[in-house]
Amino acid sequence: MRENRKFIISQIKLSLSLMVCYTLYYFLRKNFSIAVPFLNSDLGISKTTIGLIMTLHGLTYGISRFLCGMACDKFSAAKIFKTALLLSCFISFVLGFQTTAIWIGALWVLNAMAQACGYPPVTKMQSNWVHPDKFATWTSIVDTGHSLGAFLIVIACGYIATSLGMAMVFLGSHRNSINRNYVNSNILRIALASWDLTI
Repeated sequence: MRENRKFIISQIKLSLSLMVCYTLYYFLRKNFSIAVPFLNSDLGISKTTIGLIMTLHGLTYGISRFLCGMACDKFSAAKIFKTALLLSCFISFVLGFQTTAIWIGALWVLNAMAQACGYPPVTKMQSNWVHPDKFATWTSIVDTGHSLGAFLIVIACGYIATSLGMAMVFLGSHRNSINRNYVNSNILRIALASWDLTI
């Protein structure tokens, strides 16, 4: 009975930590869309270039997600998941210092590779810890991270844009990078704190 209770507590801990981490994944993926007007107006990056960056991001994300799924079958899903989240945080941090389209595009495509390592490991870890009879329920709980991330990014970026300026949402002029990257460094701290939460 005690072992069963420990297992259930471990399931809850794993599922909640996956949900929090996946919320961060989503947060670090969707902030670019909110920064698009600023990229065009303040950095002078054309809409065509922005469209190309977003298209390359989507293609890279799709291919990398497929490859990550295969990698999760051979390597530790937890390590892939956590390492990719930290990499995505680091890339977001570095993006804050960029002002040219080529570097923004290259880093955003690199971010797509890290972002693609979010969902496949989640599925693998859940399948190892959750009985098939409860799999849909636990998957639904973890997948609320998508919605939570989308909800939080709009609120957080709305607050950041109105109180600190649009430049702070994600990218901006070099002189504002330290303040903006303070926000990204807090996301990095949360990601590091969650390192031990996932099994």
